Amino acid sequence: MPDCGAESILSAPRNSPRRDGKKARATHMVTISKADAGRTIELASDGKLEVRLAENPTTGYRWKIGQINEAVLASVTSRYAAESSLAGGGGTRTFEFRAVAPGRTNLMFQLSREWEAGGAGGEQFQITVEVK
Repeated sequence: MPDCGAESILSAPRNSPRRDGKKARATHMVTISKADAGRTIELASDGKLEVRLAENPTTGYRWKIGQINEAVLASVTSRYAAESSLAGGGGTRTFEFRAVAPGRTNLMFQLSREWEAGGAGGEQFQITVEVK
């Protein structure tokens, strides 16, 4: 699939402090949100990708991975964090991925209700990930 002039985001090293006061080895983490839809994300071969999407599971709508090439990018975890303790309040679904091998993959997410066929009424979010 051609790039279509999509903007590219390059991963940047992020140091994590250790308990002994020394700097840990730099990791390459890119964090994106729905505002990055349609972009091409470049990851280093040791890179990690975090995708944060607003979700309100009390409505039945939940984000799930709809398309990924796991030979290029592996799904590590998916977690939900509520932003409020009020009933019916929304929060953020965070997906974490790690680069597996050089290549390119379309990464698509679908917001849908599990019991509705074909994800009727849901949204989609898609990016392209290129592992260097």
